[in-house]
Amino acid sequence: MLDDDLDFAQRTDGKLHKATATEIDAGLERLEAWLEDGWVQVGLGPRAGNHTVPEPWAEVTRQYAALGYDVPAVLASGATFAPETDPMEDFDMTLQLLERGYPNRVSYDFVIGSAGANARGGCSAYRTAERMHRAATTLAARHPGVVTLVTKRSTTWAKLPERTDVEVAWKRAYRQRHQGSLL
Repeated sequence: MLDDDLDFAQRTDGKLHKATATEIDAGLERLEAWLEDGWVQVGLGPRAGNHTVPEPWAEVTRQYAALGYDVPAVLASGATFAPETDPMEDFDMTLQLLERGYPNRVSYDFVIGSAGANARGGCSAYRTAERMHRAATTLAARHPGVVTLVTKRSTTWAKLPERTDVEVAWKRAYRQRHQGSLL
């Protein structure tokens, strides 16, 4: 699953550059290979803040906008995309899978950027402050102790200068499955 407004970057020698067609093919093929190796969920990390993850990938972390799933394994897990969490359904799916014991792997040497937050196209056509509030509160209710509601203000989010959003404890969602507590 890929958002409609993505651009891709490749990290070489510690620096990001616009990915070539060959690098894009290789990066997407690597996601497919990870799925073939047994990962149930994979994704591409963000360009922003990329320098904070020097490794080629991270596990049990945030993924959005560029996602891959082992569909038979997801179906077998019982995880589903819930319409009431749209436009945060990608977070909800990641959390459902983490809470069921399926870690994710996210690339940090081949990453995504976008044209701008809530830019024209995709779900920006129907994303409203009310819809964001409903999705965020539903996500928090579905994943107690893992999802915290926050109010975000932004001058870069087209049509949404203030919105209800979430902070997510990704590793906690996974650990609570294995340790039975909210660490």
